[in-house]
Amino acid sequence: MKRSKSSKKAGRFITAVVFVLVALAGARWYLGPPLPKPMPPGIPEHLQVRLEGCEFLSPHKGQVVLVAKSPSPRVVVTNTSSSDQPFTFLMKNTGLFNYVWPTPGGRSRHIPGVGFLVDARLRSFERCVYAFTPIRQPHPFEFAVVGASEGIDNPFTNHRRSYFVWNDFTKKVNNSGAHFVVHVADLLDSGRSYHWRQFVGRIRRLHVPFLPVLGNEDVSPPEGRTNFRALFGREEYSFVYQGCKFILLDTSNKTFTPDQWTWLESELKSGGTSRKLVFLHIPPWHPSERIYLPEWGESAGRRFTDLMSRTGVEAVFASHRHTCAVGVKDGVQYWITGGAGGKLDDSFAGYHYLHVRVPEKGPLEVTVVPLSNRP
Repeated sequence: MKRSKSSKKAGRFITAVVFVLVALAGARWYLGPPLPKPMPPGIPEHLQVRLEGCEFLSPHKGQVVLVAKSPSPRVVVTNTSSSDQPFTFLMKNTGLFNYVWPTPGGRSRHIPGVGFLVDARLRSFERCVYAFTPIRQPHPFEFAVVGASEGIDNPFTNHRRSYFVWNDFTKKVNNSGAHFVVHVADLLDSGRSYHWRQFVGRIRRLHVPFLPVLGNEDVSPPEGRTNFRALFGREEYSFVYQGCKFILLDTSNKTFTPDQWTWLESELKSGGTSRKLVFLHIPPWHPSERIYLPEWGESAGRRFTDLMSRTGVEAVFASHRHTCAVGVKDGVQYWITGGAGGKLDDSFAGYHYLHVRVPEKGPLEVTVVPLSNRP
């Protein structure tokens, strides 16, 4: 029995619609979720909010959105009115990490791949502290340092090696006992919005907080810096964890401004911690070649290394060069790790990341963990 012309047209129309829907679904999978647009945080009028180890991001569906900038963020909320006040916030960048923390005056739940959602109601003049306390508290604690992933987008591009290397990294870190990950950049091979969207989709598989610095590839084109801020907040920040101070710097412009020097010196000279660790993308000094890198120049590089030595920094972790190197200068360890998927400068280093163990006493214990670029 022959089909009529109208039924053939209807069949072609349905086929075209299905094709378009599949293409749109594939594009959304490839690109990942859209990036948030900059907006005010949207704090209710009668609430005062103080943040420790976290920052405001753009609100989402009427909720206050925060991003963790340390493994143990705290949110202190005070109701200044004589009536009860609702307060809902979402804490992002907690991975699938297990936290033990109180939920005074409300409920909380974990949204896999997104973060913790807190729905609270504060009584009149009540002050509540929401402290995200990791289960893995006692010394020694451990964390991972990784650099130069440069892509990790999907297995069907010229950068597919980074996809498989990052898969292996995610599996190993999730089973390593690390409390968090520090990425010393380059995160991407371009700062375009769709690259950031792909990247966010991949790091959601981590079970621990993800704490990045910004690299020169990540801000090319300039919209990359705006995208970074929308996802992770400020480019430079510090936090204290288990008596150890972590300082994360921005060297993506290949310069270090007077304001950055002032902030860094202030952070290093503030007391109360027994250890200090510094993280940045472009190292001032190459531990294998034993030279100051041209991106810094000898004058600025020497100023940086002198400051590290003078203020008692234990170790500096960087990337930029796609290799693995370590050396000591004036009592400070300098590490370069650039093996998370970008094209290697030398095959001897291999794909890798650093697993750092921080004992209560004694030096850092750093292990180079090999990674595979095979499916």
